[in-house]
Amino acid sequence: MHLLQSIDCAVENLVVINNGRLPGETWAESAEANSHIKSVIVHTQENTGVATGWNRIIESRPKGPYWIILNDDIELSPGELDRFNSDLIGTDDSIAVCTVAPAGLALMGVKRNAVECLGRFDENFWPCYFEDVDFLKRVTASRRFELATFPGYSSRHSMGGLASVRGMQNCIEENERYFKEKWPTPENPWAHPWGGEKLSHWHLDLERRARLVGYLGC
Repeated sequence: MHLLQSIDCAVENLVVINNGRLPGETWAESAEANSHIKSVIVHTQENTGVATGWNRIIESRPKGPYWIILNDDIELSPGELDRFNSDLIGTDDSIAVCTVAPAGLALMGVKRNAVECLGRFDENFWPCYFEDVDFLKRVTASRRFELATFPGYSSRHSMGGLASVRGMQNCIEENERYFKEKWPTPENPWAHPWGGEKLSHWHLDLERRARLVGYLGC
């Protein structure tokens, strides 16, 4: 809730991906209490993972020129969300993803032209870890887009303790294994995942998802 309270600039459309953590009404009420936020969409589905959540944001406003995506545990410094928005708008079409130091990808801007070319986030990474690395791999492999990191920001990512959750280490190892299977090694420097597919290609593996869900006992 602290994140919603710290938004201090005009936000036309706010999309909250709840992932079953808190009642949707709680998020909506907190957002509506902030006069800077004009409209709110709350997804209260079960925990479908970070990648799916980010894709839901994109799907909610598919015609937007870009999407600013924030983790709920980021600590926004006053004025920096508005500044980030301005910096993002100021980039050219070669920039696919924008972020800041030291918050990293907990605060990022994703361009629509990049998503149209590189595809959405791979939902086989579940519940989290490697989905952002995979997308950035596509950015660099494209040789068309780049990542921009804006300096001089003080917003920070407080970092949750998900890695210590029972069964999470198994999920991280599975995600890492999937990432290595998908992308080439230095000895086999293919430009595309799996040695030949389009950069945007991924197919949701429901058997793999069931195995990951089982690790966490969901």
